[in-house]
Amino acid sequence: MSLRERYLFKGHENPMAKRIVLITGVMRSGTSILARIVASLGSMELAYEPWPFMLLTVLGHDGVFKPDIAGMSLQKCCDEILLHSLLGRSVNMRPDESSTVFNFLSRKELKGRWKHLKSRSDAMEYARKNHTSLVIKSTNLQPYYPFLLAALPGLKIIHIVRNGIDVSTSTVKKGWYSDAGLEAPISMLSKVVTDAQDKVFDVPYYFSKQKAEAFQKASHFGRCLMAWMDLIGQNQKWVKRLNLASSERYYELKYEDLLASPRPIVNELAGFLDTRPTQRTFQCLKSLRRPEHQVPRLVQGTQVPSRRPERQVPRLVQGTQVSSRRPEHQVPRLVLGTQVPSRRPEHQEIFFKEALTHLDPKTLRQFKRLMKSHGYPFPVQAVQSQRRKKGVSLLSH
Repeated sequence: MSLRERYLFKGHENPMAKRIVLITGVMRSGTSILARIVASLGSMELAYEPWPFMLLTVLGHDGVFKPDIAGMSLQKCCDEILLHSLLGRSVNMRPDESSTVFNFLSRKELKGRWKHLKSRSDAMEYARKNHTSLVIKSTNLQPYYPFLLAALPGLKIIHIVRNGIDVSTSTVKKGWYSDAGLEAPISMLSKVVTDAQDKVFDVPYYFSKQKAEAFQKASHFGRCLMAWMDLIGQNQKWVKRLNLASSERYYELKYEDLLASPRPIVNELAGFLDTRPTQRTFQCLKSLRRPEHQVPRLVQGTQVPSRRPERQVPRLVQGTQVSSRRPEHQVPRLVLGTQVPSRRPEHQEIFFKEALTHLDPKTLRQFKRLMKSHGYPFPVQAVQSQRRKKGVSLLSH
């Protein structure tokens, strides 16, 4: 008996999760906000970072399983994730977390669903009758597009991109790539490297051996920047090789555009997924007006999209909110005489400190190229000018 026959899953040719939506991006790029919006569209069921899905994806891509076995396993994994979600067996009811079920369903809706869905057969019939799509939110899966698209014929990918400076600064605050974070990683999937002092570090699983060693030697901010560059570079590579830009299976958006003009993007997403916005979708969009979700708009005569006071983003002057929108009352966010994409002074301070003391010219050039390819301006000439004055280099401590 062949391996395929031995492990042939019943019903694998007629999966329940016929339509699967993968929301991915670099960590801290807005995947949680985007997942909440997409899950609010009609006939969507969200699974928030399911560990088995990520594990099977990585192992299948790396050839641990035979391709056909890996593909069938991943498809059945998606079916089980959808079944468990519909039956309420893996529901997060903690109200303070972004993945809480109450972001997508009310208590009344939950009770009504569980009243009628008593068994797996009920859930399967419900999914087929309502054409339910499984939405999987899982970050850092850009290197695995070839395997995922081949294994899951009904898969559509939504990739969100955010300014690399903001992503790196936000990741620094989390401490995931600090020395302490690498010694006790939060991810159960990682690679192990040993430094010159025989100290063991866990590094992201998607790095090659060479990059993993360079990552371990880098500064904290440098590691965050390397992670962003590697994943965005991988995304660009596979989008080009697989011709995804003109495909009906791939959609890309920018985090900043989602915050600035959410409704047009939501309408595009609904069309891409062949569904429609719901009342809950518009409730989700209202949450994007919160100050913590806003991208500060500059100043110096630059117009903001809306003139209504309630839609303006509060500008902070030395930690105090001001209500004046006049350019002369705004704080110029200029560093080295050049406008940088992140308007947050604390992000600029961290970036330029690191750029002038740790990042080598090759890394800066790569970072500039990736930023420009997504429409983010980058003051590389000003940085290089200051670097020549200081005579510094290296991506290491």
